[in-house]
Amino acid sequence: IAEMVTTIRRALHDETELNRHAGPWCRFCPILDGCAEGSTAVTLTA
Repeated sequence: IAEMVTTIRRALHDETELNRHAGPWCRFCPILDGCAEGSTAVTLTA
């Protein structure tokens, strides 16, 4: 988990985008409204 947190903090600091991997957990994501991959995943798994 520490590695994931470090990666997210670095991306936020550098203002870079992370790779997105859609899946069934996307429905709980706070950036779902702006994420085409997540929106598609939610539609397909509904």
